[in-house]
Amino acid sequence: MIFRFEAALKEAREVDKLISSTSDVDQLFKEKPFLGLPFTTKECFAVTGLSWTTGLVRRKGKKADFDAPTVKMMRNAGAIPIGRQILIRIMLYGIISVFKLKTISVK
Repeated sequence: MIFRFEAALKEAREVDKLISSTSDVDQLFKEKPFLGLPFTTKECFAVTGLSWTTGLVRRKGKKADFDAPTVKMMRNAGAIPIGRQILIRIMLYGIISVFKLKTISVK
């Protein structure tokens, strides 16, 4: 697992300050329902600044310079990414194989 503890702690402290300085906490949580919630994601989803190999050795050292749409949605809802879980290459092949089987069976 790849962690971003320091950045996550900084973001959590900012959330604490936001909550303590807001008079309408209920409205804040309506706008950001996942406010302060830590989450992890698989490595196939880009998280700015973290490795983004999609489980392939040849992509070792590649870092994302953007957030995947799902990560962006979570951040916009107030969640804080704390780490990334590895993606096993064989898992990726399994997804492709299942897709091909579904495609073939539909025809």
